[in-house]
Amino acid sequence: MQVFNRVRLRDFWADHERNEVALRAWFQLVTSHNWDSADALCATFPYAQAEGDLVAFDLRGSSLFLIATVDFERSAIWVRDVLIHNDFQTGEWKALVPSKPSTGNDYAALCQSFALRPLRSDEQLRNAVAKADELLAISGRSEDEQDYLTVLSLLIEEYEHANVPIPSVSAAEIARALIYEHRLSQSEIIPLLGGKQKSTELLKGTRPLDLRQATRCARYFKLPLETFADPDDLEISLPKAPRRRR
Repeated sequence: MQVFNRVRLRDFWADHERNEVALRAWFQLVTSHNWDSADALCATFPYAQAEGDLVAFDLRGSSLFLIATVDFERSAIWVRDVLIHNDFQTGEWKALVPSKPSTGNDYAALCQSFALRPLRSDEQLRNAVAKADELLAISGRSEDEQDYLTVLSLLIEEYEHANVPIPSVSAAEIARALIYEHRLSQSEIIPLLGGKQKSTELLKGTRPLDLRQATRCARYFKLPLETFADPDDLEISLPKAPRRRR
């Protein structure tokens, strides 16, 4: 799925560094997979809450929440906010659910209010994101409003792709993120990761994911093996070739 407004991820972890890896893991998961419904999405993120087209992703065991507008038809996700537990519990995030009536403006009028030009600075990016938020707040967008939002989002994505990089995480970190996301108990983690010592080392970040663990994770979480098979950190132990007798 395409993720727009990723600048909000970067801005949040600039002030909350301990949450950076969790947000990067979420970004890597959602940009490498497509879901066609809220039910399919919740199979991967079982504690996510849906309110209309708004989804609150519950990350890091309810200590971190990512609020996003999800358009399954267009395979698009707009990041609306990132919140810590106390801020999420106020429920104010639900105000982001589309509720405003259509403005009735046609495409030309929308372009006049905010010209669709390539973005060349972070300031222009933030202005474009604010304009996208205005359109995402509309319930039942007109065809012109949706077309304008689509083009504006592509301009946002083009600038963010070049200027707001989201570094990838290891396969082990993806596995850790999903283990926390699914609230797995120790009795469930140990057989999944092949033993107490291996699971402890992986959760501490001192051990990469091996091929057997990757296969188990792919089956358990019902995701492609490639999700857990990053060639940069996938540890594959091959048997030593026997010595030839002379």
